[in-house]
Amino acid sequence: MTQPSWRPGALLRKFVLGAHPIIEHYLQQLRIGEVIATYIPQDQRVKLPIERTLCLLIHNSLTAPMPMYALADWLAPLDEPCLGLEPAQAGCLHDDRVGQALERFYHGRHKDVFFHLALRAIKTFGLECAQIHQDTTTVSFSGQYAGWRAPEELTHGHNKDHRPDLKQLVVGLSVTADRAVPLVYQVYPGHQTDDRLHPENHQRLRRLLQRADFISVADCKLATLFDIVRVFRQVERYEVVEGERVTLFPAKLNRLQHQLLELLEVPASLYQ
Repeated sequence: MTQPSWRPGALLRKFVLGAHPIIEHYLQQLRIGEVIATYIPQDQRVKLPIERTLCLLIHNSLTAPMPMYALADWLAPLDEPCLGLEPAQAGCLHDDRVGQALERFYHGRHKDVFFHLALRAIKTFGLECAQIHQDTTTVSFSGQYAGWRAPEELTHGHNKDHRPDLKQLVVGLSVTADRAVPLVYQVYPGHQTDDRLHPENHQRLRRLLQRADFISVADCKLATLFDIVRVFRQVERYEVVEGERVTLFPAKLNRLQHQLLELLEVPASLYQ
């Protein structure tokens, strides 16, 4: 933004800072750009690297989310150095560049990026991981998306935005009770229900944390028989809290429990 100065022939330029210096500080602490560059193939011909494009998208999402075609207008009044940009790179941000960066990130080792960043966040900020909270939400899509090729099916399901007319994906996220830092995520088809997600999510958390002595907190879908059978063989104690009542399930099935599962026609492969 420019305006005339009180001095003849001089112009003043104004830049917007906002929260961007703080965001950039944490991006640098976590080395997000460096981690992305390690796992995602690079194209040395582009002036604006993929990792910097994605960091700009983080800045935008945290301050003023908008469509990709409007990102250049969003960037125009901002101070480039506080975004980690060189002045020559500011003109390289446009919707095609962002779309290409997101596509390369998706087809690259994006899960390894998230895993590495989770470990780094635990170490850098000394996160307490004794209690983990897990839940899912839906991401709704408008339009046809005729060329959809992702393995996760874009389809109708129980829409948590109360838009049953829209197709969706289901996103599961596990965060620490200490400062709500994301540790594990997974994207599922739009018709995925919550009562089949917890055993695999528990395994991912165990691999990340290298421990099993953490408390996993979720809603009532964790209390299904399927999850009880699949999960409590991996833990020492399985508690279901409903109001003031706590039900405790043992880590090993006894003879009576085997008979109950057989009576309910639960496949033996789920608990043997």
